Amino acid sequence: MAPAPSITVGGTITSGLRSGDYAVSRNSIDAILNNPNRHGGDFIGSVGVPLGSPEKGSYPKIQENPFIQANKESTSTFSVDVDTSSYSNLRNFVKRKQVPPADAIRIEEMVNYFDYDYPLPKGDAPFAIAAEVAACPWRANNRIALIGLRAAEVPAIERPPANLVFLLDISGSMDNPNKLPLLKKSFRLLLDQLDDRHRVAIVTYAGDDRVALKSTSCSERNKILRTLDNLEAAGSTNGEGGLKRAYRIARSEFSPEKINRIILATDGDFNVGLSDQDELKTFIKKEAQSGIYLTALGFGMNNHRDDTIQTLAQNGNGQAAYIDSLLEAKKILVTELGATLQTVAKDVKIQVVFDPTKVKSYRLIGYETRLLTNVDFSNDRKDAGEMGAGHRVTALYEIEPRGQATGKLFTLKIRHKAPKSTRSQLQTVPIVDTGKTFREASGEFQFASSVAAFGMLLRDSGHKGSTTRENVLQWARPGLNYDPNGMRKEFISLVKKAKFSELKRASS
Repeated sequence: MAPAPSITVGGTITSGLRSGDYAVSRNSIDAILNNPNRHGGDFIGSVGVPLGSPEKGSYPKIQENPFIQANKESTSTFSVDVDTSSYSNLRNFVKRKQVPPADAIRIEEMVNYFDYDYPLPKGDAPFAIAAEVAACPWRANNRIALIGLRAAEVPAIERPPANLVFLLDISGSMDNPNKLPLLKKSFRLLLDQLDDRHRVAIVTYAGDDRVALKSTSCSERNKILRTLDNLEAAGSTNGEGGLKRAYRIARSEFSPEKINRIILATDGDFNVGLSDQDELKTFIKKEAQSGIYLTALGFGMNNHRDDTIQTLAQNGNGQAAYIDSLLEAKKILVTELGATLQTVAKDVKIQVVFDPTKVKSYRLIGYETRLLTNVDFSNDRKDAGEMGAGHRVTALYEIEPRGQATGKLFTLKIRHKAPKSTRSQLQTVPIVDTGKTFREASGEFQFASSVAAFGMLLRDSGHKGSTTRENVLQWARPGLNYDPNGMRKEFISLVKKAKFSELKRASS
């Protein structure tokens, strides 16, 4: 397919792809957001699901990306990331007056937690591209470049039938109000979105694994619900057995014309079987090549194994999300169900080639666990991230320019594969800096920058510059003009709670 035409407007690049209605109703969580019994932005109190006290979790080690001299290395390459678990996880720490462990803060997941008002795709291409360059608010004379992607949105009625396997952790560690009970309520919400075309099987695992429900049409909703309601938590965590059995069932029902996906719900505590991260990675990656994708949903704070959930999702061609309340469950399993279930572009890679005559140095903000070598960009055998229907992806670079340089700063290249293809397609667009100040930037740009700055504060990053909590609030407010689900307003509330002098760093 030929690259879609690009248009430069005031320093913003848009590339047209495909339009469509949102997969499900965008106001599905409004009832909770507008609930008069909802207290001070508290996601948990409004739904009556208490959380356990934060305890030690396990997080992938993060070494923040440094500034790179453009005259020594002008090219930066990474995989897209649509995971959001870091934001909802850190939200619980801050509400308890704790600063999350530094490795729990993945800034790209914070930024990508929110929807952005990027242009919709046109035609039959899977996503649109938006880009904008303006002044860096936390370091004078530097610039911020925003790269945004917005995937095509597929109406629920046009979504293919789904062959789903619910892989549910019912081990003893799930015996907590914010784990198995919340899991049951969350999957009830998901079932409400599935019609008679879809099928569901339920596999559970604890000390051993078992098929709690064979693949069943969603026309038998009450039968599926009874199976969910009867689940009880006990025993150790045989994750290996559960995974293998879930994939066997998914393969037995597999159809290339269907959505074939395993939805895993767990606190991530794999203490029997494939507990080694490398073993998990190898096993899941091999299974994903068959066309059966895996979404990993984390529940609970106690003994939260974020590293395991990340490994499962990133290698299973799915996403990782952390569900801490019914509100978050609605976001992932109702409002964003199309993005959760249906992949519209796979192995999406971004490469940025800077002009060393205009750029002295640059730094990719976040995406540390998604970095690729430059040669990986054109290697179609190299796995990368997937985008689901309606997904938005945002990436930010901080740039140290050479003098007051304006004009073309870099060339943006994006590769992706169609869901059933093994060959990637390339789009290339020039990104221009027109010299905008931060205040002249769009509300989307300012809001994304504020979220990134908040992440740097939480990490106590050496790159945070002059950022303060008050700055974050000020920079975020122009973005409140676009807030369809009230999540940005909740961000403001969260930042106000984060009085850093009163917070204690949690251990990891």
